[in-house]
Amino acid sequence: MAQIAYLGGSFSPPHIGHLVIAERVREARGLERVDLLVAGEPPHAAGKIALSAAHRVAMARLAVAANTGLGLDDRETKRPGKSFTIETARELIAQGTKRPAFIIGGDMLVDLPSWREVHQLLDLADIVPVLRPGFGWEVFEPLRAALGDAAAKRLKDACVKIPLLQISSSEIRERLAAGKSVRYLLPDSVLDYIKAHKLYL
Repeated sequence: MAQIAYLGGSFSPPHIGHLVIAERVREARGLERVDLLVAGEPPHAAGKIALSAAHRVAMARLAVAANTGLGLDDRETKRPGKSFTIETARELIAQGTKRPAFIIGGDMLVDLPSWREVHQLLDLADIVPVLRPGFGWEVFEPLRAALGDAAAKRLKDACVKIPLLQISSSEIRERLAAGKSVRYLLPDSVLDYIKAHKLYL
């Protein structure tokens, strides 16, 4: 596996759950670093990201600043139109990465068969699944029919177990809009940024 893995997401906002996933995968796989790969316009979340890429990149940068084992990659925010992981994989390979590694949650794993050029992606890159509440080991069964036994087994074997923290960006946005506390759900630096820029109100 490459020494850097990528955890993709809109990060609106980035929260403690994202950082726990990144750190646990980095540790489990002996990686040099895990980068938060900030989405531009994800094909599976069209129209759902209201916040600008500039704000999301700024918050993600603040979220990882205190950990040298975590980083930031904003290449997809600079790409016009929808962002597809296969394009990012090919770009990384062209830049010298032998086999990119992408971390995906159980919720995204369900959609994996519908990703653009998914079979080529599985040939070119390592996919590291992590499970989250509501998306446990049962998600691998439908993958066998969609992707084949060998691919489903590789995905299952690559899975990293992490604490099932029930934290979501959508819940944080809802709490902020309602004037409720989000303390301990996201880094203080990110919360300070949200307050300073009056986001999600």
